[in-house]
Amino acid sequence: MGNEWRVRFWKDKWCGDSPLCMPFPSLFALVDSKEVWVVDIWDSSTQRGRGGWNPCFSRPFNDWEVDMLESFLVQLHGKRVCGDVEDTVL
Repeated sequence: MGNEWRVRFWKDKWCGDSPLCMPFPSLFALVDSKEVWVVDIWDSSTQRGRGGWNPCFSRPFNDWEVDMLESFLVQLHGKRVCGDVEDTVL
């Protein structure tokens, strides 16, 4: 993927075959910012310096939403923003 400074986390196709808002509409409804950029969700200071995803939601999850959240996190697993290579997602 190209320059992540201009790729929207939820609305652009960067993590799979469709934008994340399509397979996860219930999670998308709960996000604080629907226009947030990929680079703004990436927290490079977590997981022993390797970074991690940190999306912000408007409320805690209900029990019945946990499976959807798990699927979402599985989709993100292994993807990371690499700032030293033109802010590319690997």
